[in-house]
This record gives sequence, structure tokens and C-alpha cells, in this order.
Amino acid sequence: MGGSGRWWAVMSSDPRPFHGAVWLGVVGLLLSPVVAFAALVAGFTVASGGEQMLVPALLAIALVALLAGVPAIVSAVRTSSAADPDDEAPRGLGTALALGGAASVVSLALAAGGALWAVAMIGGGTRGRPLRSDGVARFAGAAARTDWADPAVAPARDAADWVAAGLAEHASIASFARLALELLALGAPPELVERAHLAAIDEIRHARLSFGAAGGGVGPGPLPAALQLAPLPGDRRSALAAVARASAVDGWFNEGREAGRARRAAATAETPELAAIYAAIADDEARHAALGRDVAAWCAAELLATAARGADAG
Repeated sequence: MGGSGRWWAVMSSDPRPFHGAVWLGVVGLLLSPVVAFAALVAGFTVASGGEQMLVPALLAIALVALLAGVPAIVSAVRTSSAADPDDEAPRGLGTALALGGAASVVSLALAAGGALWAVAMIGGGTRGRPLRSDGVARFAGAAARTDWADPAVAPARDAADWVAAGLAEHASIASFARLALELLALGAPPELVERAHLAAIDEIRHARLSFGAAGGGVGPGPLPAALQLAPLPGDRRSALAAVARASAVDGWFNEGREAGRARRAAATAETPELAAIYAAIADDEARHAALGRDVAAWCAAELLATAARGADAG
């Protein structure tokens, strides 16, 4: 019997493994381009202040792909290793399983990459921890004033970039002030509240250094968004989840990225004074990133404790 005939005989006698492999392959192959497209859409949508739930959706797709892909590859290895070298049907079955598993793992990689891209887009275009309202980063406008500039800083060449940096640092003051209030509302330990206030003071210094490097004649205008922020959700679980998400993305990720950016800028700064400014900012932003990580971890622990108490009560 030819190879195709033997394959048909095996499939006819017990078609279930074959059908499972085919369906796995089809799902994996279809899922890969869908996830790739979703990743791009998520990135651009979140970048424009859109629906941030696309990020956990992509992570969920990644988990499904992982659950589908790993068993398929294990089955493919077992089937191929147990097959008779002269028997083409089991090897063909192993190949089908391997293709299905590989396609699912590709989907996993695309979903994970898309999720990371979407997370990057949440922080993309901002510097440090932004003040967000309705998912959009808010900044004050530039104004002609001298009181926000550190007079000890010599003007740098790229004044416009320093003005933009100063406005971002200025908005971060409000963001950390908001975090401190949210932590108080959630009953956080005093160490986290204190670190949030200290981070806000760091941002005041960063803003003054930036406006000083911009030439000293420009500072921030009013920031009405600081008093136009939506309150935390009313139930504790949703509030903890909101603070954890913001701290992980805008704190841990975005501030960590800003620390790396400042370190690279320190290595190529045009003057030793600017290099020292960048280095100091990098150290501060690294601490702020650690604060974001610790706040997210505390919120996660509180969520678990809340769930456990609910389970015990039930």
C-alpha cells in the first residue's frame, strides 16, 4: 500500500488524533495573523489614549496559545519517537501535531510581543510618570516665567527639548501627588505614602533643572487637569486593580524606561554639568520605577487577601 493509502487507513481506523492535529494546526495558523493584527491595533489604539483593556486581552490570547502549543509539541515528540521508522502514518501524524503546536507557539510569541508593544504605547510619547485623565496624558502649557528655572543651570543648546522635559516633569508632580492620595485612600503602609511624596519632590527638582537648561525664561502654565481627575472606583478590588495597573505601566515600566534614557543621555551629554544632571535624574527615576513595582506588588497582595477573605466568608 502506498504512503497515501497507509495514511488514509490509519486516519479511517481512528481519525480522532488526526482531526485533533488538523484542528490544532488550523486554529494556530489562523490565530497567528489575527494576533499580529490585534497587536498593531492595540498599539495604535492605546497610543491615542484608547481602550487599555486590549493589553490583558492580548495576554489572555497568549495564555490560550501556550496551552494549545505546548501539549501539541509534547505529543509530536512522543508520537515521532515511538513511531516505526518504516511507518509513514505516525510520522505524518507527528508532523501535523508539530505544525499545529508550532503555529500556536508563534501565536504565543505574537500575542506576548503585541502585549508588550501595547504596554510600551501606553507610556509611549511621555516622559516619566504622566498625569492621566481618561487615559490621556495631560500637561500644562509653556508660559513666560522665570521662577521655575534653576538659576544655577547653564542654558543648553536644545532648549525646546528641555522645555518639553520640564513640562513632563511638572505633570509628574501632580501624578505622584495623586498616587499619595490614592494610597492613603486604600490604606497603604506609610513607607509607600512617604515614597510617593518624596518622588513628587524629586520631580519638582527635575522640572526646575529642565527649565533652567531651557534658558530660564520659560516655565509651566496652569495645570487644571490636576483637579479634574476621575476618582478611584467605589469597590476596593477595582480601585486596587486600577492603582496596580497605573503603577506597573506608568511607574515601573515608564519610569524605568526614563531612567535608562537619562543614563544614555548622560553618556553623550555636551557638557559635564548636563551629564551630572542626567545622571541624577536617572538615579531618581530608577527609585520611582522601584516605587511603581512595590505599589503594584502591594496592590496585588491586597487583591489576593481580599479574595481569600471573600472565599472564607463564603
